[in-house]
Amino acid sequence: MKSNWNNPQEVLENYKATISEIDVEGFLSSYSSDILIYDCWNNWKIEGISQWRKVVTEWFEGLTKSDLSLDVEWKDLIMEESDHIAFTHGIVTYIEDTGESMTLRLTLGFRKEKDSSWYIVHEHTSLPIHYEARESIFS
Repeated sequence: MKSNWNNPQEVLENYKATISEIDVEGFLSSYSSDILIYDCWNNWKIEGISQWRKVVTEWFEGLTKSDLSLDVEWKDLIMEESDHIAFTHGIVTYIEDTGESMTLRLTLGFRKEKDSSWYIVHEHTSLPIHYEARESIFS
């Protein structure tokens, strides 16, 4: 799997392809070693690639054990980019081959590192919260 990304768009393409392929190493190749993630699934904060590797491995193993595959769709994705930093936000939908889906808000921060490749350095997933019920609102 390629791991030298010329621009943030290539990183997003790798994100989508490696989820579909259930490729842990390919997926992780998009992330910087010092990744910081604010996740809405069981983990308040994930710091560093080794912690992220554990989460991704469990996620992908769960897909494999359930004999599921996922497709990723982006909606309303906005990208701002400078020479060494980029930022994107929008809606991501994970669609199982069963037709079930889950939609989240996703924000990604990218950094061009010393090897001139782009990597995700920050990820934040979220769901809106129903104020009175104090429950996540899934779309």
